[in-house]
Amino acid sequence: MIAGKLRKLAGRRLPNLFMGFGGAALLALAPAGIQAAETPAAPPAAQTVQTITSPAQIFKLSTDDKSVAHPLRIEGRVSYVDPRWRHLWLDQNGLGEYMLLSTNPPMLLQGQRVRIEGTIVPSKGLDAGAVTVSVLEADAPSQALDADGRMFDIAAFNNRVVGVQAYVDAERLLDDDHLRLGLVIGDQPAIAYVKPDDPRSLPAWQGKFVHITGLYQGRFDPTRTEVSIEIFTARQGSVAVSARSTPIRALGFR
Repeated sequence: MIAGKLRKLAGRRLPNLFMGFGGAALLALAPAGIQAAETPAAPPAAQTVQTITSPAQIFKLSTDDKSVAHPLRIEGRVSYVDPRWRHLWLDQNGLGEYMLLSTNPPMLLQGQRVRIEGTIVPSKGLDAGAVTVSVLEADAPSQALDADGRMFDIAAFNNRVVGVQAYVDAERLLDDDHLRLGLVIGDQPAIAYVKPDDPRSLPAWQGKFVHITGLYQGRFDPTRTEVSIEIFTARQGSVAVSARSTPIRALGFR
């Protein structure tokens, strides 16, 4: 008789209670393949990558943004270019803006007005393999600012091309691309870096007055009591010996 009741129970369908509390417990113990499918996670929001049209934009990027490629379309005059030291200043509306060059920089010459298009990873610098350069003018005119008598006015001259009279107290070749000049301007020291035409035949400027035109870089020391001035030019012809003969006190550059 007991066997007959068991046969009747075996023939019945499982009650709907299976999908209640007890059913949920069984599903929890079931193999992963028969559990209810989970809702897929939403994809991360797409990162906005801005097109670089001015070098100034690069300095405003976060560290993470500087490590990704950005579209690049930029125009300007090459104020100074230095492949060895990986420096580029591009003049836009009279103000030079700095860009890092990669170890494989595009061919650029001081004085060119160019359009540069392609992509850039800012932390790696401007790379010849990622951009094309169109030369709009081979030697675009530029008016240097007269810095005589106020050479140490950083606010007026920083990142701009200036012209100034100076006394060459010392000169030393650092490498084939950099002749370092120790200058005296007024009674204050300054430094100039000039690319020589031929590093095996250097100009004899030491002990002479010159007029030099180049990109101005000035900065204060941490106490903001002293100023360091540097002038950069990739043209030896930007330095011309002056007829001035007024005595000046040398400051002991090496």
